[in-house]
Amino acid sequence: MRYIELEDYLEVHFDIVRHITETEDTDGTPANEVSETQGFGGLYQLAKEWTDEFQSKYKDTIWGQELDYSETLEEFLTSK
Repeated sequence: MRYIELEDYLEVHFDIVRHITETEDTDGTPANEVSETQGFGGLYQLAKEWTDEFQSKYKDTIWGQELDYSETLEEFLTSK
């Protein structure tokens, strides 16, 4: 993995972890359900799966030209 790819991955992962952390205590959210049934290990796996999915789906996107990163990530997380 090249440095730029790693940096992009880590940025997305950070934003997804922040979302999971913010919704973990909200009943009915995926993060809450995973937390209740699988604990922290499940949350780690959820964050990795969502990051991998987002990165795969938008791997060739030029942010700011083709799509807005923040809006696209928010739509992705809302769909979860």
